[in-house]
Amino acid sequence: MAKILKNNTANIVPISDVGAVVPASSNYTIQPYDYLLFTNSSDVIIQVSNGTLTVNDGSVDLSITDGIDLIKGIFQKNRIIGNTDATLIGNVTDRLKVIDNDVVSAITDLASTLNDNDDVKIKGILDKTSSTSNAITYTEEGDRRRLDVLAKITGNIPVTAAVMCYSSKKTFDLDDTDVALTGTLTDQYSYSGTGKLIGFMMGFDKKDSEVQLLVDSDEVFKLEAGYLDKFNPVSGGMNAPDMLGIYFEPNNKTIIYYPRYPICFETDVKIRARTTSGNVTRIQYIVSIEKIS
Repeated sequence: MAKILKNNTANIVPISDVGAVVPASSNYTIQPYDYLLFTNSSDVIIQVSNGTLTVNDGSVDLSITDGIDLIKGIFQKNRIIGNTDATLIGNVTDRLKVIDNDVVSAITDLASTLNDNDDVKIKGILDKTSSTSNAITYTEEGDRRRLDVLAKITGNIPVTAAVMCYSSKKTFDLDDTDVALTGTLTDQYSYSGTGKLIGFMMGFDKKDSEVQLLVDSDEVFKLEAGYLDKFNPVSGGMNAPDMLGIYFEPNNKTIIYYPRYPICFETDVKIRARTTSGNVTRIQYIVSIEKIS
């Protein structure tokens, strides 16, 4: 949030106690390193209080009270911009709107006043971006109230202009089919879509194997089970599971990967494996992903 002083007169306005001058009919931007200096300035408070200067936060002009608070470093209340002229929302007839180029979605006819335990009733909605007639639905389930909002967003919308919602479904993909590995990395698991990879386990009949994880065609890692085994606490190594989120469990000859945070993917996830020595069989895997629709 910026701190800008706007001179409302045709004369220069000196702020003597900080050694600054606001040009006539122009603006003066307070630099961050001078914030503390202006916080203790009585001259700037006087000029703002008498209307000579107006404080702007980089987007809108502030009232005298809010402007002084901003200069003093007092946390500003959140403001919502709306209406057809981009003014602050604060009146009964005001409306909140979302703009997608020339497409406007507006929620209208909200109750003008609300009391404790009042129901919010929405009489109508204008949604030019969606063909769904009931974009907002209100239902009562016993003693619970539920408001569902469905929004379909099209066109080029800035990230800051909309809240994106999605439905998801966590799944576990399992396979216990024996697959003989070759010396070439081949797909053992593949999923195309958008979602989050939670983790996976892949077991072999021997530890002479290598596993590669690809997310959106980018390699996340390619590691040999025998190498991972050296870092396993069971084998006397370091605590690799906590440090890296991946380790080799020697008793079941299973590579286990569970990152601290899920890995997002936009196109696909692939888990590949190969033998590093002799004949090796992949005997099972479990993959946990969160599919996003």
